Amino acid sequence: MRVRRQGLRLLLVSAQAVPAAWTDGYTICGRVPPLLPEHVLLMHLRRCDGLLLYCLDAAERSRLVRLCCRENRCICTLPTPEEILLQSTGPLRAWKPGLTLLQRMQKRSLDIVFSLTALLLLWPLMLLCAAAVKCCDGGEVLYRQKRLTEGGRVFTCLKFRSMIPDAEANGPQLAVPGDARITPVGAVLRRFRLDELPQLFNILHGDMSVVGPRPERPAFTVQYTVQEPAFPLRLQVRAGLTGLAQVRGRYDTPPAEKLRMDLTYIARYSIFRDVEIILLTARALLLRPHGGTLRPQPKEEPT
Repeated sequence: MRVRRQGLRLLLVSAQAVPAAWTDGYTICGRVPPLLPEHVLLMHLRRCDGLLLYCLDAAERSRLVRLCCRENRCICTLPTPEEILLQSTGPLRAWKPGLTLLQRMQKRSLDIVFSLTALLLLWPLMLLCAAAVKCCDGGEVLYRQKRLTEGGRVFTCLKFRSMIPDAEANGPQLAVPGDARITPVGAVLRRFRLDELPQLFNILHGDMSVVGPRPERPAFTVQYTVQEPAFPLRLQVRAGLTGLAQVRGRYDTPPAEKLRMDLTYIARYSIFRDVEIILLTARALLLRPHGGTLRPQPKEEPT
């Protein structure tokens, strides 16, 4: 979220002083060099509202942004001249992780209204899906899986079971097109995304939101973080039933690209963006693609 600059106290991280004309309205409460050990930097950061990043290489800048997100501190950066032109921003911009209190209230209100309305309208369809799963092989109707949501909190994500009961006997595995573990009923549920309907209860409970980054499994989050250290930044908001990465990307879009879409959503959040993404999701589910039939969607989730 954007923050007011008046009275903001910043710790400058740079090998050189920042031009005074660029910090009008801010208070610089000290300067430390780049590559300072984290525990030393945190000691200085305790008396400030956030960091001002100036003339840092990409790796150090990324490290400090992740640190501020983890500590819920403001981040101020001095963009390059090219970034100023492309983003139509001033010479200094400030940002704080997460959503404002008003945004959180708006988002939660939308979540409650949407989930209650959807449950009231779709309960006959959900009963039909549950009966189909049970009649298919007599196994459990719901599949419960540990996923991550806001702040890295673990919650139990609910889905209609679409695979055989022992689908992950050999450990977590990503589903692939034509996966032999998928049951005949599960294939239909996945094709029309009906296996996700129980997550309406997760939304009503407050573990998820209608719109947000899709919840990832802890094991895969660790794996993706090794490949892309900024991956945990997507945990600034609740996980979502749908999201910008789902309506703009594809299911085979690399995690790094989905991360960029998730962070774009978080940084530019508004209640109107949520409504827009919900409508785009509904259109994608209801409208048939060019071939006249709904295209099967490969899924990232293992079940």
